[in-house]
Amino acid sequence: MKNEPENRSLALHDPTATTKIIVNMIIKAFDNETVIKKLNKMKKHTIDVSFSPYKLLLSDRPVCFTNLQKPNGLVLLPLSPSKLFVAANDELGLSKIHQMPIRDLVKNMNVFVAGRARKFVWSADHSQENFLKKRMSKELETLPLFPNLEAVETPAVAKEG
Repeated sequence: MKNEPENRSLALHDPTATTKIIVNMIIKAFDNETVIKKLNKMKKHTIDVSFSPYKLLLSDRPVCFTNLQKPNGLVLLPLSPSKLFVAANDELGLSKIHQMPIRDLVKNMNVFVAGRARKFVWSADHSQENFLKKRMSKELETLPLFPNLEAVETPAVAKEG
């Protein structure tokens, strides 16, 4: 097992490695003062989507932020294959999410999560493998994701000659 990547070895020895990685990604996604202040003011709810024929996907880019500065602003985050965290600026936004058929809510969330994934998507089983082959990494967001990352400079590439 000399040639195995280090993180694969970690997963073999630490059964909680996947959970730790997901928690760290969620923390990094919300590690922005502006986002945290806004999120603290939002109405929050967790939706059980276990009645959907699909399971929610998780990825390295799982958080959906939309219209945060407007009354219809939402934050959506899959917490598990059957639980979806939703935060809304107002009751109307929350109500619209609750009125969606569960099947459509999960499918739309999975399209978003898979499309934005850079390297990793986690699924409860292999049932969505074809879905992932068609959609993974097809809708990558431009970087930086958050304004406080703009100050990070990209190293200059040395030119030959």
